Amino acid sequence: MKEIIEGVYVGSDADVKLVMADHTHNWSIVHAAKTPWHQKLLHYTGACPVNEPERYIARRSNELFLNLVDAKKQKPNIVMPILDEAKKWIDVELMHERHVLIHCNKGHSRAPAVVLWWWRLAALHEEFDATIKTLFGSYEVDRNSGIIKLIEEKWLGPKA
Repeated sequence: MKEIIEGVYVGSDADVKLVMADHTHNWSIVHAAKTPWHQKLLHYTGACPVNEPERYIARRSNELFLNLVDAKKQKPNIVMPILDEAKKWIDVELMHERHVLIHCNKGHSRAPAVVLWWWRLAALHEEFDATIKTLFGSYEVDRNSGIIKLIEEKWLGPKA
C-alpha cells in the first residue's frame, strides 16, 4: 500500500485486511475489481446480470464496489462513467476526513487508473507521464494494461 497524497492510498487485495484492522483511522475503501469484490457483494459469478441496478457501481456505507475488469480493449462508454462516479465518491469521503484506500487485486492497474482519473478531474494540469511519476514514484503501475491505456488516451480530452 502506498500513500499517494495525504489520506489517499493505492493498494492490493491484501491491503484491505490491513485497513479493516486499523481502528486508529476512519477508512473508506474503493474496491476497483469485479472479482471477487463486486461479485461477492451482489452474489453472482461470471458476468453481472444485465438487469442488476448495481451492475457497475454499488455503494455500501464506507465502501464503493466497482465492476471493473482490466481487458486489453476497454469500453470507454462503460468505464469512464464508473471512474467519474468513483471520483465524486472519493471527494465526498475526503471531505468527511476519511482515509481512502483504492485497491484492485494486485494494485497495479485498476486502482492506479481510478487514482489517475480522480487526480485528473481535480483540475490539475500535469502531463500523464509526469503525473504517474509524481503520484506513484517507484510504485509499480502496469502501463500496458488496457485501463491505464484508456486513461492515457482520455487524459488530454475535455475535463468533466
